[in-house]
Amino acid sequence: SRHANGGIAQLFCGLDVMGRGDALIAAAGGHVTIHEKWWNPARATIRYADGRTIELDAPFEGGGLNYETAHFCELLRAGEIESPIVTHDHSRQMIAMTDAARAALGVRYSGE
Repeated sequence: SRHANGGIAQLFCGLDVMGRGDALIAAAGGHVTIHEKWWNPARATIRYADGRTIELDAPFEGGGLNYETAHFCELLRAGEIESPIVTHDHSRQMIAMTDAARAALGVRYSGE
């Protein structure tokens, strides 16, 4: 897809194929490889068009959702009932989108 600023994006995903789990972000000036388990990364490589390479190693701080949990705890301590990052309206929009996808696929859960 082409974006307003002239950028182009392509996404390829195969849930039924065997892959390493890397993510590649490419641009005219080089590319970034987020190494396997891109959804919970610990390592990335930046390769510039001029040949420079930078390796980033930053072990993840948890097994997933740790940032979300920390934010939730901050909200509780502050007495807040809604996140300014993911508002109730945004949550309802995501639920509606998920429900529409489930309906299109014919997915139903017991109790529905």
